[in-house]
Amino acid sequence: PPRTTLFLYTALFRSRAGHTGAPDGLQGRTPANSRQVEPMDSHRIASSSPRYLAPGQRNLLGIYGGVGPLSHTLFEQHLLASSHRHGARTDQEHPVWLLASASSTPNRMTSIAGTGENASGHLRHFAHLLERAGADVLFVVCNTAHAYHEAVQRELGIPWVHLMDLTADYLC
Repeated sequence: PPRTTLFLYTALFRSRAGHTGAPDGLQGRTPANSRQVEPMDSHRIASSSPRYLAPGQRNLLGIYGGVGPLSHTLFEQHLLASSHRHGARTDQEHPVWLLASASSTPNRMTSIAGTGENASGHLRHFAHLLERAGADVLFVVCNTAHAYHEAVQRELGIPWVHLMDLTADYLC
């Protein structure tokens, strides 16, 4: 969703010249029940070193995709469009992110209903994979997967941005 990518843009980049705070009325908004996204520590692995990020980017995003195989591609399109609206004109000016296209994740609907394989193991595995790879914040682009948010978030050292809380906060 476009508003989600606006929050994401703010989380990834420091303010640029002529750009103050969060775009489009999202000033001061963070997802409910989520920690504030802080700039990366210098002890992070080399892949998330500011040297390897886009100019002004302060956080490396981890995208848990493949749960609804096209959902992450749409999310990435919105992210790129938002980056372009905020001045990115070359490849190097667009944000860097990590993607786990975790299409092997069991069906979340049958998992929740108790009639299929439990999806929580896959969600934990790929969330930790992205964290170990250097992600500073996690976006899971599947509404139904958020049924596992609380349990998985307790085990992570990075915030999983809760998309429904973000949407509800925006609407209030």
